[in-house]
Amino acid sequence: MEPPGLVVHGAVAPFSTALRSLVNNPLYSDVRFVVGQERQEVFAHRCLLACRCNFFQRLLGSEMGPGVPSPVVLSTVPAEAFLAVLEFLYTNSAKLHRHSVLEVLTAAVEYGLEELRELCLEFVVKVLDVELVCEALQVAVTFGLGSLQERCVAFIEAHSQVQLHTFILPTPQPAPL
Repeated sequence: MEPPGLVVHGAVAPFSTALRSLVNNPLYSDVRFVVGQERQEVFAHRCLLACRCNFFQRLLGSEMGPGVPSPVVLSTVPAEAFLAVLEFLYTNSAKLHRHSVLEVLTAAVEYGLEELRELCLEFVVKVLDVELVCEALQVAVTFGLGSLQERCVAFIEAHSQVQLHTFILPTPQPAPL
């Protein structure tokens, strides 16, 4: 009887780099998206999206036949966020930015990408500040993200005391003579 085989792994970095080069690359792509209000055209590979994400499996499985497919319109997701989602689907990593992470988080929730959702939540908590907290709280409430909601409320409570104290108790000014 032959012993069981051993799974061996090659280097991850070159593999990830090769797949990243396919993100939004028309070469060999077989699906086109038109995304965001800016209606940016984005190229992708149906088999990769379908095997990594049930949302895309359902969406793209209903499209018919080979040839040049008409574009799939996703007007509610901004192009930058959609490209981050694609990067994650292709490479299992994504570059997140403070200014767009909530849009990526929203897309991750809507597309059922749990791992990306968790990565976005971790990132939001790390970069949470007075400029981001209200929008983050709105996203947390909208999508039932209890842990983020708690963090946002705690952040607001901690920082509103400082702001209120500064606003309500200004430095006394000398009375005019």
